[in-house]
Amino acid sequence: MSKRSVVLVVLVLAMLVALAVPGAAKPAAGNGGAMTVDQVDLLGVNVLPDGSYFEGTLIGGLSGMTYDPINDVYYVISDDKSEFAPARYYTVSVNPTSLGVAFEDVTFISDHGGLYPLDGIDLEGIEWFSKNKLFVSNERDANGDPSVLRLNPNARVDRLLRLPSYYTPMYDDGTQESGVYTNLAFESLTLTPDHRTLVTATESSLVQDGMYSTHSEGSNSRVLEFTAPGFQPAHEYVYPVGPIPKGVEADGGDNGLSEMVAIDNAGTFLAMERSYVGGYGNTIRLYETSTAGATDVSGWFSIEGKTYDPMSKDLVVDLETDLGLVPGVSIDNMEGMAFGPTLPDGRRVLVLVSDDNFNPKYQNTVFIVLAVTLTPAS
Repeated sequence: MSKRSVVLVVLVLAMLVALAVPGAAKPAAGNGGAMTVDQVDLLGVNVLPDGSYFEGTLIGGLSGMTYDPINDVYYVISDDKSEFAPARYYTVSVNPTSLGVAFEDVTFISDHGGLYPLDGIDLEGIEWFSKNKLFVSNERDANGDPSVLRLNPNARVDRLLRLPSYYTPMYDDGTQESGVYTNLAFESLTLTPDHRTLVTATESSLVQDGMYSTHSEGSNSRVLEFTAPGFQPAHEYVYPVGPIPKGVEADGGDNGLSEMVAIDNAGTFLAMERSYVGGYGNTIRLYETSTAGATDVSGWFSIEGKTYDPMSKDLVVDLETDLGLVPGVSIDNMEGMAFGPTLPDGRRVLVLVSDDNFNPKYQNTVFIVLAVTLTPAS
């Protein structure tokens, strides 16, 4: 075989492999493959019965989800800190036509020491990487430290991704000086369609970056990228979380970045901000956000007092105002979000799930199914 023939064979094989890679996306036309959300349609809502069980485990605390395109199922992680059952994720099928939600399996997560003990881990995000690997984000371990972990096919942690040191909580005489706020760490986890960039984000600002959101002021979340093949920390950006959007200040409340999903390989994401105010309930808003033009703040211990450009941010949909969903009924503490399959008309299924905080008497486990129209960005 001639050298030219060998080169042609290699090129053809490379193209076939690229087309066969699960999750790989054909680059879109337009601005460097960037996509934008053109429209969001509500397909429906499924509310699980209170106190639902599956294989002896109480279904609750559903805080993150991801789609496995090979098996056409979602993996939905529970943030149960081994109080009701060991740390785990569920395999769930969601039918976008009938809106049926079926729990098919439960998988318990372990490390080299076995299943996690009470308060040993607080899993919030999950992302499918291949048929053999998953990534999960941990808001805090027994020491209060956040982490991003990789699971092997047996759901055992086989790698701890390195984090910049300034995410670790540090104290001086009992006062926290830096790092993630308690319970405001890595809620989100997503992979770009080409599986080259893994992205997580803090729910709120780091302590040294400022305060969490109030009714009058927003907050500044850190968005951290890990790049393949080694998934080492790379670029880092600032996402501007908005102030608490509804309710009254006297009732307190919060607002944070509860989930992100990558839209393309060019740094465009859907970001879900989740707010709660007593007496009003949850407000859930989806924003389109991009790292394009944003300042890379990797290595910055603090952004306080520094000049930088945050990620851009445009409101896509307010689930109550725009879709007519009702807080406390069809809207709850939404924390997980994942793109699913492509519908016959070209729209992408987008599924949201809520964390009922294992409080079924007053909160619901809700699956919201949307259809998203994506178009090339100009």
